[in-house]
Amino acid sequence: MPYEIRIFCASDRLGATEMLDRVFRRAAERGSRVQARDRKSAGDRYASAELVRPGRDRDDGVNLEVFAASQIYTWSTIQDYGADTAVPGLTPDAYALLTLPPENVDWDVVKAICDSFTSLWSGVLHDSASGFDVDSDDLPAGATPAPVNVDADLASLFQNARDAVEKRLLHGDSAPFALLLTLDANGGVSSPQYFVGPAPNVAGIVGNYQGDRRRLRGLAVSLVGEGTLVGEGTVETHVEHSSGHAQRITSPFLLRGRTRGKVVWPGAETRPAATLLW
Repeated sequence: MPYEIRIFCASDRLGATEMLDRVFRRAAERGSRVQARDRKSAGDRYASAELVRPGRDRDDGVNLEVFAASQIYTWSTIQDYGADTAVPGLTPDAYALLTLPPENVDWDVVKAICDSFTSLWSGVLHDSASGFDVDSDDLPAGATPAPVNVDADLASLFQNARDAVEKRLLHGDSAPFALLLTLDANGGVSSPQYFVGPAPNVAGIVGNYQGDRRRLRGLAVSLVGEGTLVGEGTVETHVEHSSGHAQRITSPFLLRGRTRGKVVWPGAETRPAATLLW
């Protein structure tokens, strides 16, 4: 999955081509030597270009697309990402999408474009790793961020949470209990934290990480409930990602074997969920 940056802004209903022209002029005024190649447009709704600096290899280019003119697709994307509620008083009607190459990113170009947009129009940035909790000063310098695969991150969090639940059950602990795992910016999964009690507060558990969300890429909370029969129960796991994706996965479990030395998972139901941290 490529690393992407979106810039949602209030353009006063300008067309995409006009916005692109103004951004290039502003970047030049600020001393950036950005060159645009392969420019394309589709009326007022869409414009794109590949951005490079003189002397850089063509494969190092940053792809810039602008979606404007308040078309249905533009507004739908703004709402899908929650950009219309990200900043009080901001009513975006356009957005730019920067798609970065897998390596050798020219961060001077990226920063120049982001700064040009936000100096021309009120706006907010959103990236693949931190969601809306980012601005151009937070963008890395020199090194390319590791590509973020949201589906793989969510799957890893769920599997690690299930493994931790299974280990606890096989250790002899009984439901109900809860556990939490976090995924750091480098893809490392934390050791589980356990919470014992009849009704753990998921929102409260997650809320403890509000001050750390910029350094996290995801988290998982599993609630383990007892069933009507001994050795049976249900695990409800909430997994969410800094990109704004979240799932709630319900899995029944059975303790089997002569000494209950095995956990059987008969199935799982996955549903989309609202994020609690991002």
